[in-house]
Amino acid sequence: TGTDRPEDATARPAAARAVRAVIEARRAELDMLRAELDTLRAAADRAAAEYHRVRAATDRLTRWHRLNATEEGRRRLDGLPEPPEVTFHAPPKPARPAGPARPVYTRTGGTGPGARLAAPGPDRTGYTLHELPEDGDAFFHALAEGLRRTAPHLLAEAGIDPAAAADPAAAARALRERLAAALTDPANADLLAFTAPDTGDAFTAAEAEAAGLDLGQDTPARREFDGLGGLIPHAVALSERVRAELAAAQLRRPGTTGAGWDHSAADLLPLLAARAFGIRITVVSGDGGFQDFAAPGAAGARPHLVLSLADRHYRLAVPDPAAPATVPEP
Repeated sequence: TGTDRPEDATARPAAARAVRAVIEARRAELDMLRAELDTLRAAADRAAAEYHRVRAATDRLTRWHRLNATEEGRRRLDGLPEPPEVTFHAPPKPARPAGPARPVYTRTGGTGPGARLAAPGPDRTGYTLHELPEDGDAFFHALAEGLRRTAPHLLAEAGIDPAAAADPAAAARALRERLAAALTDPANADLLAFTAPDTGDAFTAAEAEAAGLDLGQDTPARREFDGLGGLIPHAVALSERVRAELAAAQLRRPGTTGAGWDHSAADLLPLLAARAFGIRITVVSGDGGFQDFAAPGAAGARPHLVLSLADRHYRLAVPDPAAPATVPEP
């Protein structure tokens, strides 16, 4: 239509292929679950039959002993011999049915810059890994570069100059603030169930105070917080608002230190980015396994970014349909 953007038309074939691959993978998972349920149901039936056999034999043995304990009972038994003892024989545990191979991205050339990825599915869309600064903000660099290449209008709509995406530090600062704000957006309230500091996550006194965490003065909780270098005391109950604000504080930290990227809130970055920009993000791990993140309820084709996460470093995977990845056939 007249409102279509060029990048939308370019993204549609790749998006359709990716959606087909996801659907095929989900169907395979459903078939595997059905087979597993059938196996478990059969095992449960065998266990129930064995239970009923043992219960019936036990009831007969118990009744005989009760009758045999009295003269009147022995008269009623009239010489009936004692029933044999019974032993429960547990049915063998069912073996899990062999399911289909897990769909994975195929890697060639390692995990560094210039390495190749091939998407699962019959078309095996190829990607080349694009190098990014290893400064702790690689996720934000990958997001900025991916949007600049596929949907620069989304950067502009977020108040980020697409041309400025070439300045990694400036783009990372803007995106960091955007995703931190998204975490406390009421539209993302469902994510609050996943925002909780890990036992090793430390916070400054200023971050805790800004998040609304009141530890009092010279209280046991305050002394524990100060004595452990900013770890949240186990006895302190955190409200959803405080947990969200603490996670947002972690996201706002620059990645130049471990505290800026190695924390629990970092796990939410792909999903927050997908929701904040209405895009689809696939994160591919070092072994080729992947997770998809998308904004709920979004219809139609949407920009799709593929990010490689290996050796604790994000790289953007740039699609290269003109030169599909060459991968060995399974």
